[in-house]
Amino acid sequence: MNAAELRAQLDRLQPDASGAVRGEFQFHGRPFFASFDPAPPSIVEPNAARAALLASILSRVPESIERCADDLLEVYNSAWADEDPDEGTPPMDREAFMGSLSLSSVLVVDDFSATIVFDAGDLFAGHFVTLSLDRALNVHGRASLWG
Repeated sequence: MNAAELRAQLDRLQPDASGAVRGEFQFHGRPFFASFDPAPPSIVEPNAARAALLASILSRVPESIERCADDLLEVYNSAWADEDPDEGTPPMDREAFMGSLSLSSVLVVDDFSATIVFDAGDLFAGHFVTLSLDRALNVHGRASLWG
């Protein structure tokens, strides 16, 4: 989905009482949720800025998943994996781990920094994997578990 398509979808959403915009979008045919805090008053066209930011974030999902693997694959294999496949998910290689993560949400705050939330299925007992991005969309810190 490009910025123009995202903008059209954002324009159809109604802000809540605080000015925040929330809605469901599509990424590679799968739904995900996006939430945007109210834009600062200096932003003349908030939905254009939101759409451009969301398009940039979506273009970085593959590298974000790689970063999650860098930060959490060893943690998963050493502490969460089950050696008995009948009991749970066994240890994984990098490709299998990355394939287990799917985009769940993008949460954007008022300074246009963001958190990407990935559904990890049963890998971490139902916890989500999160990755924080600063306003320049550089990774801030390490991937972590949430929920």
